[in-house]
Amino acid sequence: MRYLDLSFIQNVYSTDISWLSHLHFLEYIDMSNISLSTIVDLPLVINMIPNLEHIFLINCSLPSANQPLTQLNLTKLVDLNLSRNYFGHSIASCWFWNVTSIKFLILVSTYLHGPFPDALGGMISLQDLSFNNNGNGATMAVDMKNLCQLETICLDGNQSSGNITELIEKLPQCSNNFFFLSSGDNNMTGMLPNKLEHLTGLSFLYLSMNNISGAIPPLIWSFTSLETLDISSTQLSGQIPLLPRSLNELDVSMNLLSGQLPLGFSAPNLKTLLLYSNHLMGQVPESICESEHMYFMDLSNNFFQGELPNCSRISNINVLLLSNNSFSGQFPSWIQNFNSMTFLDLSWNKFYGVLPSWIGELMNLRFLLLSKNMLYGEIPMNITNLRHLQYLNLAANNLSGLVPLSLSNLVGMTLKYPEEPNQDAYVANRPVNILSIVMKHEELKYVGYTTVYVVGIDLSLNQLIGGIPDEISFLDRLSNLNLSWNQFRGKIPEKIGRLK
Repeated sequence: MRYLDLSFIQNVYSTDISWLSHLHFLEYIDMSNISLSTIVDLPLVINMIPNLEHIFLINCSLPSANQPLTQLNLTKLVDLNLSRNYFGHSIASCWFWNVTSIKFLILVSTYLHGPFPDALGGMISLQDLSFNNNGNGATMAVDMKNLCQLETICLDGNQSSGNITELIEKLPQCSNNFFFLSSGDNNMTGMLPNKLEHLTGLSFLYLSMNNISGAIPPLIWSFTSLETLDISSTQLSGQIPLLPRSLNELDVSMNLLSGQLPLGFSAPNLKTLLLYSNHLMGQVPESICESEHMYFMDLSNNFFQGELPNCSRISNINVLLLSNNSFSGQFPSWIQNFNSMTFLDLSWNKFYGVLPSWIGELMNLRFLLLSKNMLYGEIPMNITNLRHLQYLNLAANNLSGLVPLSLSNLVGMTLKYPEEPNQDAYVANRPVNILSIVMKHEELKYVGYTTVYVVGIDLSLNQLIGGIPDEISFLDRLSNLNLSWNQFRGKIPEKIGRLK
């Protein structure tokens, strides 16, 4: 027998695996999801099968991996995946560090801790080291410069300390295939070094949720293969440099970045641009509109000002978040080209003018937030054509006239709505920043994917007149209704009490 796969059989366990040692020609074994909680001699047994190349023991409740091997027979081992076994001991004591033939070492959610052993630097065949989600208990100070086959390192959520400069300096200097570095959600400090020549072949760089400081190195624009750059939620400061032309996704949100965006700020294939919660200022350059494939743009919580450039060519944008800036000028007419948009937030700016009737033609809108601007005139009657709409906020403008009568057409706010909220439709695999709702004099904040379940209408602090339409009572999914500080007259509809 050369191939044995017993993985993911429900409610199966084993207390003795010594029989495996008789399968001398075995090359592949997968016993994932089979309980091996009492097996303490696993390394000794598999070491007696010299032809083994692939070992997959995911979520097996293995008690430990620190049994020593006095004589190593596993000279052909290529794949070792021990993920989702809670070992909870020193990573340096594991039995596999001297198996230099390993190419793929996957130790996700094993909760090994302490410093990586120097033996890692001698695993010259290693291509993929995945050691993420291990409880921030490990440290990495190993010199990996000679790991010339290394392609991927994933260290998210495991390091208790470390310096980003030292980590980058110890990465392979000889690998032309190194394309993926991920070390987010750690406690790393230090600054990104200016000398990054040995990383110019990277395609994916994730360093979010660390304590990294200093500036983004200008050399980053020369990374001709870089597709994803995520250095969000750190302490980066200074200006944002020019983007690599190859970039698909940029997330530098929740930093201390300041100054103006460079005039040539664009990448032709950029789909996701997250700059929110920084100190960026000035006008948004017209070059940002050259990214015609943009799907998700969040510039909120900055100090941008002036009129927006005409970005009508970005016709497939799904999420546009520009709130809490100082953007001014008339309500941007080019937004009417965004027929696929689901989330539009222009709140807390200085846009003025009449709310255009074409807003009712954005048929895929689910969230429309325009509060705290200088809009005036009547609410367009055809706004009720937005059948998917589930949150409407026009508060704190100077809107007048009547509330549209055909509110019952907003079926997205009713229990009859047939669709479950599609998370990807809002967030393009990214959580929406924060949705703030004032309810009963209390500000409620919905973070991430929880926003997709918010259903409400806020028309407060305007000059609306007439009566409150009876049709509001048909919107029985409403979790928030705020009509305060207007000039309504007449009796509150009795049916409004049906709202949950």
